[in-house]
Order: sequence, then C-alpha cells, then structure tokens
Amino acid sequence: MPNAIEWVSHPAKRHPARATALAAIAVVFSALTLWWTGVLIYALVCFAVLSGSTLAYFIPTHYRMDEAGIRIAFFGTVRVFEWRQVRGWTFYPDAMYVSTMPMTSRLSRYRGSLLTFADNRDAVVAYFKAHAKEAE
Repeated sequence: MPNAIEWVSHPAKRHPARATALAAIAVVFSALTLWWTGVLIYALVCFAVLSGSTLAYFIPTHYRMDEAGIRIAFFGTVRVFEWRQVRGWTFYPDAMYVSTMPMTSRLSRYRGSLLTFADNRDAVVAYFKAHAKEAE
C-alpha cells in the first residue's frame, strides 16, 4: 500500500463535448434572457449563475489521501478531513462521498464532500478502506 495517493479530476477534459454543450447552454440562456428582458444585468446574472453552478465541471479538483487524511483542493480552497473525522461514506461507480457524520439520515449527504475518481477507482477505494478502518 503506498504512503499516499493523489489524483486530479477534470470532467471537462475527459468529456470535451459535454463541456462545449454546457458552455453553449450558458451562453444561449444568457442571450435569451437579454432578448426577452432587454436588460443586460439580467443576462449577466443568468450567465454567472449557470457558470457558477457548473464550475466543478470546468475547473480541476486535486485530491490527496495520505496517512493524515483526505485533502481536496478546488478553485483556491482546500478542505481537509482527518481520518478520525471520517464517520460516513458511500461508494458510487464514478465517485465516493465522505462525511464527518454517520450516513444515517437523508441530510447526511450535505455534511461532506464528493470525491470523483479519475480512472483510479479501485486504488482509491482500497486505500480509503485501509485507512478508514484505522479511524474506527
């Protein structure tokens, strides 16, 4: 087992056609807003909201799991989970969700972070399971 595992998730780079479609949708809806209302500020707000809501798709997220815990760096912010803080998790085909709360209620999913894989699911899951068990 390695001392650390690092990866970068950048969905726009993996799926350029989807990235183009998302950007086009933001531009088209902003143009429609300008046409419909005739107010530039509404179109700019529309573009900002659509762009902001899809930001995780266009900007890479850097992940690191090591002996200390999990580090997630995105758009100038860093979030760190120490292994002792990790109390709940759920695995998905292309991502995993980690939380500081046990996954006992529907609200638990709003108290953690989604870690998307980059063609390294098996390695990440194995490393996580080895270290999460130590935290229990």
